[in-house]
Amino acid sequence: MKGVLIRSLSGLVYMALIILPVVLRDPALFVTVFSVFIILGLREFAQLVNLNRTRPLRTFMDGLFGAFLFAAIFLYGTGRMDATIFAPYLFYVLYTMVRSLYSDRHKAGSDNSRTFMGHLYIAGSLGLGSLLLDPTGIGRQLAEGQQPDFMPHFFLAVFVLIWLNDTGAFIAGSLFGKHTLFKVISPKKTWEGFFGGLAFTIAGTFAAAHLYGSTKQPAELVLFALIVTAMATWGDLYESNLKRNAGVKDSGRIIPGHGGVLDRLDSAFFVFPAVYLYALVAGLS
Repeated sequence: MKGVLIRSLSGLVYMALIILPVVLRDPALFVTVFSVFIILGLREFAQLVNLNRTRPLRTFMDGLFGAFLFAAIFLYGTGRMDATIFAPYLFYVLYTMVRSLYSDRHKAGSDNSRTFMGHLYIAGSLGLGSLLLDPTGIGRQLAEGQQPDFMPHFFLAVFVLIWLNDTGAFIAGSLFGKHTLFKVISPKKTWEGFFGGLAFTIAGTFAAAHLYGSTKQPAELVLFALIVTAMATWGDLYESNLKRNAGVKDSGRIIPGHGGVLDRLDSAFFVFPAVYLYALVAGLS
């Protein structure tokens, strides 16, 4: 009973950290919260892929510039900064690559590859997600002297759909799960759980479309829900594979009862890039 209570409370705190910046419409709070998530997530990722960082300062810098990449994508994508915002990050990438040439460690180059793969996987994915906060263009509104409509519903809706997918998959998998989805990586995941998650996601998508007056046709909404469900499942499996290769159950212990930051955001790392691509191709309205 105590474990369930701890898990529930920590889950509520995690959800509040995501929801509050949206509700308060506070860009600085949003960037701060997710920068902390990214720094913690990159630390967990480094441990999962056996990234050899012997100096604490280097580990800190890797996390700091990962968070900077996320902030730069958000600031550039919302029109608050021009492309020069990426200059410090590009300088850090070049500096790291050149410095590895003079390192006496034979794995310095592969360590750099793991570092920047982590940046793309975690910071880049969430950065693309942050652009869903401003599908109409905050920069254009500011240029016209208007008050920007910061953080509309798309960003939170994606998180809610991911949570619904997880809930549906858990319920259906627990009650009806017999056919393994990906036995080698995650023997507990089943096709029944997948379709249960899809059903919950479809219901959530239709509810959100009705609530916000979407003009999308039913077939388009089902396609969107399928994209979210498939990407959420692959994102979960990808992180499970990292943990399996590392021989650990959880990516970390920062969230009591849930594991690490990657354990909670793994689906989002795959869903957000896919949803952003969908928004570019088909729109979200």
